[in-house]
Amino acid sequence: MTQTYITDGGYRFILATTNERASTNWVFLPGGPGLGSEYYSPLIELLDLPGSVWRCDFPGDGSNTSDSNTEFDKWDERLPLALATLGNVILVGHSFSGMFILTVPEVEKHLSGLVLMDTAIDHHWRDGILERARAQGIENDDEYWKIRKATHDNASLKRAALAGWYYYMSAGVKEQALALLSPLPFNYKSFIWAQEQFHPTFEAQWIPETIPTLILSGSEDMLTPIDFFKNDTRFHRDNIQLSEIPGGSHYPWMEEPEAVKRIFKKFCDQL
Repeated sequence: MTQTYITDGGYRFILATTNERASTNWVFLPGGPGLGSEYYSPLIELLDLPGSVWRCDFPGDGSNTSDSNTEFDKWDERLPLALATLGNVILVGHSFSGMFILTVPEVEKHLSGLVLMDTAIDHHWRDGILERARAQGIENDDEYWKIRKATHDNASLKRAALAGWYYYMSAGVKEQALALLSPLPFNYKSFIWAQEQFHPTFEAQWIPETIPTLILSGSEDMLTPIDFFKNDTRFHRDNIQLSEIPGGSHYPWMEEPEAVKRIFKKFCDQL
């Protein structure tokens, strides 16, 4: 099997692991945007999933910039075509990519399963971030938001991500958080596009009706708590499993790796 390939639409697939325990193709789309799929590597290693596991980078995002493709508004129409290059796909989205997936109804027909991690259902997730942060003891955070608003190139986006690491992970894993974020490729163009074009009007366009779906979030996730899904009855379906991980953050596998592994194992067993 080819280790790396790029679709006609610019999506890059990198084979992370493969085994003969299943014919499943797990596709991990990264959050951000602006982050490369490299941050999934520790999670993929932890999970030891059956079948083949692919890291997939958006066109022109992360380190997938060989063709300098910055037509971010084409991502939605190109994603179903990219997934069609594989069969028996279980798509995994985290944070932004989970939101993005929910705006592309056409992907459902290409999926055998769906996992949404620490994500949201509409643009209102941004409304309460500061209040949720204060509830967890984060105050007087003006300096971080100054750095974030000053993002104008890849280096400044990286500085912002490192300066605000505590929005993503808890204090107990600070060293691991910085070690995970520091070497990642950052892409400010896709980040700015999302801030200006995607997030302000984001609204879920579909709810999985038949495919097995796992929605999980850390209980301490101050960005996208699972309450958004718990409070929306559209997502209360027999095929949808909602799982909250006590003590987990926006990257719950950092604080609670074994809990995340158990939840994925249970989902695999139910497929």
